[in-house]
Amino acid sequence: MSRRHRPFKRPSRTQEEAVERAEAGADRSQHWVSISRLAEIIGRDRGTIADWIGDKGCPVADHGSSGEATLLDPAEVFRWRERFVRDEEAAKVASGETAGGAPMKPSDLVKLEDLKIKRLAVGQKAEVLVPRYVVEGAFELALGLIRQTIMAIPERLVRDMAGYPEKQRLEWREKALKQCRTALAEGAKAIQDTLPGFDPPQP
Repeated sequence: MSRRHRPFKRPSRTQEEAVERAEAGADRSQHWVSISRLAEIIGRDRGTIADWIGDKGCPVADHGSSGEATLLDPAEVFRWRERFVRDEEAAKVASGETAGGAPMKPSDLVKLEDLKIKRLAVGQKAEVLVPRYVVEGAFELALGLIRQTIMAIPERLVRDMAGYPEKQRLEWREKALKQCRTALAEGAKAIQDTLPGFDPPQP
């Protein structure tokens, strides 16, 4: 009795397409982080982030198999969080503009807005809420200082190598400058990928 062979099934995509897809996935996954790492980045505890994922629809890059960590894309989480807070505040305002089915008076709306401003001011004074532009300004200043320090390394290297031939010192300087610029460019790209809309100092 002859064995029956299954008919040959053509692959759904070519080998080249599979490689391209794998490379694209690997490029994206370079920026994925675990829940613990994301908690360190944004200053929240792991339980809060787990609640975001389980109850509020926070996007997950890779759920991971048994025994592996759940991975998230910080940029996607930041975008989702901004949308979530914006929608949540809009819902609060919408629910506050009507009372018992009757529209609120203009004076009531003014009081509502005044209450929001006071609540924001109290949060800022207690250092619970910090305006985004303040954080970005401090971050940009810190990055600028880091950039200046890094770009000063090649010049310091040349000065410290005063006993070597001038040509060799200049070659070392050019190599060091190239490495410093490359490192700063890679750092700037990583920041832009993680924090959309923020423009870090360029090398």
